[in-house]
Amino acid sequence: MNRANPQPRGIAPARQSILSVVRGRLHSSILLCATGVLALGVNGCTGGQRTEAAETPQIRTAATASGKTVAAVVTPKQPTPVEALHRIHPDIPVYATAEFRPDLTLHDEAGIRQQFGSPAEVYTLTSGDSFPMVWHYYVTYLGQYRGFAPPKPYPPARQQWRTMQINLGSAMRDSFVPETGQPLDRNVLLQISESEGDAATVIRYIVTPRAVETPQVVMQ
Repeated sequence: MNRANPQPRGIAPARQSILSVVRGRLHSSILLCATGVLALGVNGCTGGQRTEAAETPQIRTAATASGKTVAAVVTPKQPTPVEALHRIHPDIPVYATAEFRPDLTLHDEAGIRQQFGSPAEVYTLTSGDSFPMVWHYYVTYLGQYRGFAPPKPYPPARQQWRTMQINLGSAMRDSFVPETGQPLDRNVLLQISESEGDAATVIRYIVTPRAVETPQVVMQ
């Protein structure tokens, strides 16, 4: 009969010591993982609701040097004119080289609200490109809508201080591209004017809460 080799003394306590260390480290790792998962759940869960962080004020807290917590209200960033227009409809055309002019917008607001009412808004942009180039862009772009009755692709020649107004709410209907055929959320009048100022062309977007009874295209 073979006898089991006797184990030297001291091996069992050593195993217990190693097991204790391993168990301690494993317990710490589990606690760290649970803490990380809890943090992700608190920070990342929105309850299945869509958040509009850019539209609602946020309250942020920060610790001072003395240890006190200070709360500050963070004002959301205002949308740019292009972003505001694309919220009405993502396919509203905006001329590529046009630049927003807050000074002209402020100047135009009084006259626009007197004509269309106080809820009306206006965004005034300018471009260094010639009036015929800007005209051609908008007339060509809006040609993708069956509801648009396009004028000539270029304005009449030998006429000074030419203007054109397009009712986008009426023109942007029944698109050849089905995905862009939705109507505008609000009524938008597009005005293009030849200018003698520092910019060759002035572009205005007049936004009204209700439809405005105007011809689809007005040229002067």
